[in-house]
Amino acid sequence: MSQHSEKECIDASTTNIGLCTSPLNKFVWNMANTRVLLDLWKDNYKVLTSARRISNLRKQFRREKLQVGSSGGAPSKWWPYDIVAKIIGGEASLDNDLLS
Repeated sequence: MSQHSEKECIDASTTNIGLCTSPLNKFVWNMANTRVLLDLWKDNYKVLTSARRISNLRKQFRREKLQVGSSGGAPSKWWPYDIVAKIIGGEASLDNDLLS
């Protein structure tokens, strides 16, 4: 796998998203490749629920949902909030997860 500069990772297009790595050869998540993941997640939700990145997105969504609720309904400033809400908004376990 090729290594790219930080600028290339930030400017990653959909054609080179999979090649964007850090100096330690660790994949770098940015807005472009996270959007691609969200689209894939939405289309393949049942198969992908245990993936680590999706788990992290779910945790961040839970935190944001708690903040939105405690702020009296102010919209979240986290850019993928609405996308994630559409994907997992109907989960019966989500409310139970928020309480624990």
